[in-house]
Amino acid sequence: MPRHETSSHFFAYFLQVANPELNNRGRGSTFLEISGDELSRFEVCYPSYTEQRTIAAFLDHETARIDQLIAKQQRLIELLKEKRQVLISHAVTKGLNPNAPMKGSGVEWLGEVPEHWKVTRAKLASEIFVPQRNKPELNESGEGFHWTTMEDMKGDVINTTKRYVSQVAAEIAGSKILKKGAVVASCVGNFGVASVLNIDAVINQQLQAYIPNTISGPYLRDVITCSKVYFELVGTAATLVYVNQEGFGNLPVPLPPEDEQREIECHVKQAKTKFDLAMEKAQSQVRLLQERRIALISAAVTGKIDVRNWTPDSQPPEQDELMAAEPTAEYRV
Repeated sequence: MPRHETSSHFFAYFLQVANPELNNRGRGSTFLEISGDELSRFEVCYPSYTEQRTIAAFLDHETARIDQLIAKQQRLIELLKEKRQVLISHAVTKGLNPNAPMKGSGVEWLGEVPEHWKVTRAKLASEIFVPQRNKPELNESGEGFHWTTMEDMKGDVINTTKRYVSQVAAEIAGSKILKKGAVVASCVGNFGVASVLNIDAVINQQLQAYIPNTISGPYLRDVITCSKVYFELVGTAATLVYVNQEGFGNLPVPLPPEDEQREIECHVKQAKTKFDLAMEKAQSQVRLLQERRIALISAAVTGKIDVRNWTPDSQPPEQDELMAAEPTAEYRV
């Protein structure tokens, strides 16, 4: 509880930069706890009440400006994600030739497709793979087959996993081994997530897979990422919406000739790279702004910048000035 002539607002900012040190002093395995005695010994910067209020007002103003910049970058990232997905969807359902004659696909959510394409079902272009129900014993030693879950599906290709299933454990559980080149997709809850296996793996019950035969794996993967609406339509709900083997097999698939599949793959891959670079640049800006925000708060609440004469119309200090400034206020502990 703040004492007389102590600004709660100021100390809320102070605790934002003090949290790492407080965590270091915490004890506990399930959650960290700090004793009252330890907390009472924690030294704090304590300027005058007037200066506390000025610092808090300064930080309200300047962090709001930084937060606006962060929000703009985050909106940009979301927009890039949307445009990335629209480009993929257009490529795998409409092709790359804007002048190609079109025909109805017979699938409402798919719309028209190029006239020379086929529209088939996934089970006619690939084999459907469903994992065994028994969960095998896992290890983190790198021994055996890769154990693949949704956590490993963060990119277009799965090259490694955190956990493994030994040969013996796989035999005991009756685990089926999914070979490299298969397309793994979510069958529970979060649909439209798919990756191509670049390793032999055992997959868990939240996943099913397609083993391509007359379709390119990367092309099929991109079709799946655009088919969320289908999986949600055919899913059955218990605790979570689940798509069974039949639903997976009946996925409508627009199927261009093989050489055109390869062209679409190349086009989509190049476009993804450009979008991903743009998103990473925006993410980097967010990280820098967040670091600047913390540095600004730290500099203000510890007196490394003098804001006693600050007004909302004054120019904020540059980051280099924040980091280089010496304490200017008188403090007591």
